[in-house]
Amino acid sequence: MSLIKQKNNKDFETKRIGVTYLIKLENESPLNENMVEETGNIHKRITLYDGIEKAKRSGNSVKSQHRKALMDHIGKDETQCDSTENPCGECLGCALHGFVMLKKDTMHSSLVSFSDMVSIEKSDDCITGLRETMLKSPSVNVSPQPFSYERVKAGTHLVGTAYLTLTGRKTDLEFVFEDEAQIIDAFWYGLRSVLTNQTYQQTVMTARHDARFTPELLIVSEAKNLPVDIMVSPDLTICDSQKAKDDLKAKANALKALLKQGDVNTIEIKDGAEVLQYLSTKGHIKSKTVKSSSKVKPKKSEKFEKPVSSGESENESD
Repeated sequence: MSLIKQKNNKDFETKRIGVTYLIKLENESPLNENMVEETGNIHKRITLYDGIEKAKRSGNSVKSQHRKALMDHIGKDETQCDSTENPCGECLGCALHGFVMLKKDTMHSSLVSFSDMVSIEKSDDCITGLRETMLKSPSVNVSPQPFSYERVKAGTHLVGTAYLTLTGRKTDLEFVFEDEAQIIDAFWYGLRSVLTNQTYQQTVMTARHDARFTPELLIVSEAKNLPVDIMVSPDLTICDSQKAKDDLKAKANALKALLKQGDVNTIEIKDGAEVLQYLSTKGHIKSKTVKSSSKVKPKKSEKFEKPVSSGESENESD
């Protein structure tokens, strides 16, 4: 099976894209979940160091939605390409989200990562108290299992971060991409799905929650010279949406002030109606296929004993 051709790191114009977002849930939805028997509530809520409890949608679940949006666009389902059990190694989903054991002792690390999506409002203010159980299959070869969901109120604000890292990832393949723009477009396409849940085909898997979001604030950083990190981190202890927005914008403006005139590293702030307009220009994937022509590197470290996830597991709900 052919693999995707890699450039040297020095050939990339963009090294890293970071996105901090704040979105509003428009309709009451069962957004956070975990398996009923095994892990209880650990993915449903987060308790901060000062005792504040908030609703949480796990980063793995967000990452899973990002990949499913790409797979829907390509026209493949999990029986044709599964990131942990049966990766094809030649689609946009594999390119961005990685895979293991495509061939003996090989892996390609994920280029995208997502933080947990955490509510601005306290859990007592944004969770209805109603629960429901749904059956879903964690992977292709596993029978449906019961998952418990808590319903989150309409109007709840959620904040999180997402990264695309085009260099510096460990890999056992001669593997990044011939078309840098295509990978960036694919990242944004999937992210538009995460931030609105409206950009991709509604399948039984993806339409189950029917959640609708309005993105209200985006802070986008692009790093072209490394090392640098101009990503803005949200303060999760803030419980008021306007204060959270003001805090994020203040941090972004402080970082912008440190950048020198003509600096190739940039940071942008998009607020209110600007956000949807900005997103509408992003992520127009021109080709559903990725050029493939590279070879597998000889493995230097110990051999894999069994397939493991490259990066976060994506076997959670989207």
